[in-house]
Amino acid sequence: MKLCRAAKFSFIALGLYAVLCAPAILIAEHFGCPQWPFHLTQLIAVVGCISASAVFLFSTRGSPFHGIRLLAAVTLMVAALWAAFVVYVLMTVDFGWD
Repeated sequence: MKLCRAAKFSFIALGLYAVLCAPAILIAEHFGCPQWPFHLTQLIAVVGCISASAVFLFSTRGSPFHGIRLLAAVTLMVAALWAAFVVYVLMTVDFGWD
């Protein structure tokens, strides 16, 4: 049960941090501060959120699918889509190294 509680806390905290990084990046851009710490930690938070929500869903399998399990599923889907988008952008961006 400790694993379930830790995974629940982790996916909520990391998901919230990943979401709050977006306005922090915009504020840093407005004031001319470096944005790389936010981008780097947001990437780490999203990867951690994917794994924590997957562990939570796996450890609570067999329970009714509503409430916090539904939130974990939505969090897993959105974080995975964000990670897929980042991979897509990195694969298709032209760095001009021709």
